[in-house]
Amino acid sequence: MQAVFYLDGPGVTRSTLDIEGQPLAITDVRGNQAMQHRFGLGGQLLYQNSNDGGERRMLAGATEQRLRAWNGRGFAYRSSYDVLRRPTHEHVQLVLPPGLDDAPAPRIEHAA
Repeated sequence: MQAVFYLDGPGVTRSTLDIEGQPLAITDVRGNQAMQHRFGLGGQLLYQNSNDGGERRMLAGATEQRLRAWNGRGFAYRSSYDVLRRPTHEHVQLVLPPGLDDAPAPRIEHAA
C-alpha cells in the first residue's frame, strides 16, 4: 500500500506502508529512498536506515522495551532496567570489525 503526500509545489513524497499501516519506505521528491524500516511480528522496530541517521538495528524484549541496538558507525548499545521495567542504565560500546582491534593509529610525521 502506498500513501502519497503532496508538498508545496510539484514534488511528491511517497510512503510505502505494511498491512498494519507502518511505514516500510519513504521516498523523497527526487526519488531517493530517504528512510527504510523493518518491523518484527509484534510491530516493534527492528531495522532503520535513513539518509541522515544511517543504519540502526534494534532488538526488543517481550515487554517491547529495547534490549540491544547497533548502528552503522560501530556502536553497540545495551539497556538495563529495574524490576519495574524502568530504564536505569544505557551501556555503549565501540565494536570494531575483526582485525581492527589492534590496528595502529595513523602516523604523523613532521619535517625537521
